[in-house]
Amino acid sequence: MDLDQFRDFNRVLGRRAGDRLFHSVVQAVVDRLPTPSLLARYGGDELAVLLPGAESAGAGALAAELRQAIRSIPCALRPITASLGVATDRPPDARTEDLIGAAARAMATASAAGGDRVVGAVRTT
Repeated sequence: MDLDQFRDFNRVLGRRAGDRLFHSVVQAVVDRLPTPSLLARYGGDELAVLLPGAESAGAGALAAELRQAIRSIPCALRPITASLGVATDRPPDARTEDLIGAAARAMATASAAGGDRVVGAVRTT
């Protein structure tokens, strides 16, 4: 997931406020993740969520829930929104880099379409 135009928060509100908002986003995501799962910061304003064994429908539903949870975080500047890409490792022998690439392409598609949306599920290979 990519936090849409998150640099604006840092620029307008300052880095400390931006850091607090980012922490709020991470907490909103962590609070909704099933076990087992893994959350990692993938870039400056990007997060990756790995859901071992999740099917496309379940991953897509969780992504939609996460998008809504992020949007509901209070912020004086504007709503915090996110572009999320969903990919599943079907077929089971899909390579990790193919899965990450599919999720990144789906996320870029969500962002290019105006953000604040989930694109996927995308099959690899």
